[in-house]
Formats: sequence, C-alpha cells, structure tokens
Amino acid sequence: MDATEPECNEQREARDLLEKMEEERTRLKEMQKLGKAPPVDHPTQASIEKLLDNQMQWLKTEVLRPASQRLPKNEVPPREVLSAAMNVSLYEPIPPASGYSLRLVRFVHIKSGGMFLGFSLTTPGTTDGESQTANVASMPWKKNFGAWPAKNWAFLMAAVIRRFGWLPMRGLLISYKVQDVPMIDFEKHVYNAYVDIVRGDRYNQSTDVLSLSQLFADSLNVDRMNDLALAFDTRLWRVAYDLGIQVDDYSSRPGLTFMLGDDDIVIDGSSTRKRWDSVKEYIYARLDGATIHSDLDEEDAEKHKKFLWEVLKTQQIKEMRHDDKSVVETWSIYSEYAERKLGKKLRKIAKSFDMVIPSLATEKVTTRCDYCNKPEGEVVDDYGQKGSKLVTCSCNPNGRPYYCNAQCQKLDWPIHKEFCTYIHMVEKKEKKKNKVEGGINDSINSKKKKKDKKKKKK
Repeated sequence: MDATEPECNEQREARDLLEKMEEERTRLKEMQKLGKAPPVDHPTQASIEKLLDNQMQWLKTEVLRPASQRLPKNEVPPREVLSAAMNVSLYEPIPPASGYSLRLVRFVHIKSGGMFLGFSLTTPGTTDGESQTANVASMPWKKNFGAWPAKNWAFLMAAVIRRFGWLPMRGLLISYKVQDVPMIDFEKHVYNAYVDIVRGDRYNQSTDVLSLSQLFADSLNVDRMNDLALAFDTRLWRVAYDLGIQVDDYSSRPGLTFMLGDDDIVIDGSSTRKRWDSVKEYIYARLDGATIHSDLDEEDAEKHKKFLWEVLKTQQIKEMRHDDKSVVETWSIYSEYAERKLGKKLRKIAKSFDMVIPSLATEKVTTRCDYCNKPEGEVVDDYGQKGSKLVTCSCNPNGRPYYCNAQCQKLDWPIHKEFCTYIHMVEKKEKKKNKVEGGINDSINSKKKKKDKKKKKK
C-alpha cells in the first residue's frame, strides 16, 4: 500500500470493524481465564473462534487494499457481461433458502458435445444435516469468455445472483477452466472484484460486510491437480525436453481435461473444436509430434515416452476422500499423499525403467513454493539471494508447506492458517498430556521410593 494514498471508505469501515472484533476477542479471553466462557478446545467454541479468525483475517486484507486496487466507483458491467447474464437459462426455479454456495464451471455436454458455462448451487443442509448440489442453469460457451479478466466474472456472478434471487450467498467458487490459460491468483482477483461490486451496491445487493469473508472458503482444487493435460503443458513438457524429446511449448495455450460421461477428453486451449478422446491420446500426440534428439534411437525414444506417461500419471490424486472433511483434514491428507505416496510411485517407476527421476518431475510434490509455485532453483530469499533453499513452517519443519521466503509465507497465511493452528493446538494438547502423565509417574515413583525407604528401616 502506498503510504501517501489516503484511506478509502471501505478501508475505514474494515478497520473500525476489526478494532471492535479485536476488543471482543480480548474480552472473550479474559472471560475464559475466569471460567465464565467455554474454553478454546471446546468443540462449539473452537468453531466460533475459527469463524472469528477468518473474518478478522479478511478484514486485515481489506484494510490494506487501497482504492487504487479496487474497482472504480463509477465502473459499470461491460455490455458483453450483461448480455451473457441475460442468456443464462434456468433449468427450474430454486426454492427459497437462507443461503447458497454458487460454483461456475465450464463443461462439455454429453449428448451434443458442445461447450457450456454451468452454474451449480449447493443448498444449505437440511434437518438431517445433508446438503445437495445441483446444476441449475447454463449458457453456451463463447470463445471470448476464456480471455475475460477477473472483474468480468465477478460482474457476471453478481448479475446472475440478482437475476435469479440467489441471496444471501454463503459461498462462491469458480473453476480454473473458465480461463484459456489458468492463472495462479485468478480466484483471489475474482473474489476482490466481487467484494468491490457488492460493497459498491452496484446491484442493490445489501450484503453484510463480515459475511463476505466466508464467500470464498479455502479449498483444494483437486480438479486442477488432476488435470494431466494442463500439468504436462505447463510443467512436465520441460522434463520431456530434458530427456531428448523436444516438444513444443504450449504453456501459453495449454490443453484442458474435461469429463464427458465416464471418459476424460482433452480440448486444445487455442480451439474448442480440436479434441482428443483421452488424456493418453493427447500426451502421445504431443510426444509423437516432437523432434527427437539425435542421441536417441527409436527404442530409447519409445522408452522415454512410456516413462513420461507413467510419471505424469503419478500426479493424479485418486485416493483422496475429502467430501466430508474440513479444509484442515483435506490439506493434511493431500500433503501426506503427495510427499509419501507420489514419491514412492516415482521411485518405483524410475527403478522399473532404470532411469533417474528428472528433478522437474517431482517439483510439484516436494520442491515448489506453495504460494507462488516457483521451483527451488528460482527461489529468492529474504536477503535477495537467488537459488536459496525453500523454507518450511514451524508446524511441519520437515515437509510442506514450502515457501521462497517470509513474504510468500505471509501471503499464504490466510490459506495455511487453519491447518497450522490445528497442528499447534494438537501439539499443545500432547505436551500438556505428557506433562500430566509425567507428573503422575513422578508422583507414583516418589511414593514407591518412600515405601522402599520404610522397608529398609524396618
């Protein structure tokens, strides 16, 4: 934030709310010390404090976001966005509810094979505690959508929500596939733009400021992790190049993987009409169309292609079950899966092919910054030194998350905070338990010593 730039109304409002919440937090801690409020480790209190932490963290980011990083007050939705919003077809009316979670997805229609933009809603839990997700609206995909900036998607969300009366919202998610070239911070930019639209009251959506902090919940985009076409075109193509299979660089127009029934199909990033019937067919088409290094004969080239395909398959996460788990549990499961199971698979593949695993093949697993995704060799530390080692968090000194420096760690804190605090809370409980058990053992041992002394005297 520029020190010379004055605070805008949104920053002041966020600061006032943050100060009030910090005062409430201080009073709560004092009451907990006196035993007049439930302790931190109480299940209900833990969930309340978690919500409070999320809201305060969001308010801190709002305080630091100046007017120059917000949508101008006089900015109106582009005509193409309004046109798209009016072309959205609703399948059936949605019954009134206290809040929905909206997700925007790009998908391929099973029967027609056409590309569409879909809107799905997750309804609030019913009396038995279960929530339901349903595809409720869609519109034909247009080629220019893939190049839309984040603010266009935010305007479209706001317009469609208002048009169909899906208020109040309790969650917003957008698929990485709405971009032709998926960007790392795209979701965050969409969120900020949506917040500016709602707080600017452009659609007369009276939304509580604090409720905005819950709209974009931390989540693992497993679909993105499992997109093998995207993984190859943005990262693993360099491994192929290092092995002597000189494939073209498609990172500026990567292929994207879509589900069509029970099958995966790949669509060329530069044209929605060019398709492959499977991910394997796409990868082999890329490898077969490559220039083979003069040092490789046909047999070695085929061996390398098979090896690359096997390495690529290890990037898929097939064994995760995260539907009923919190963000903390999901992150923990993924971390364990990535570091242990994928590593074992890679070593097994390398051994069977009698090859050394290329370093780039394992970057996603162990050696990339969890915030900016830079590989270890490109890391710049806190002192400006390039090529330094990645740093870790105190919650897991020997594994993920990895960061370039303190700045990346700080920027990733809103996502990592829940997992980190959970781990430290568990460690604290373990220490307390061990201390109590140690005290009990010391007490038992001292009693035994006293008895032994009495026996000796007798």
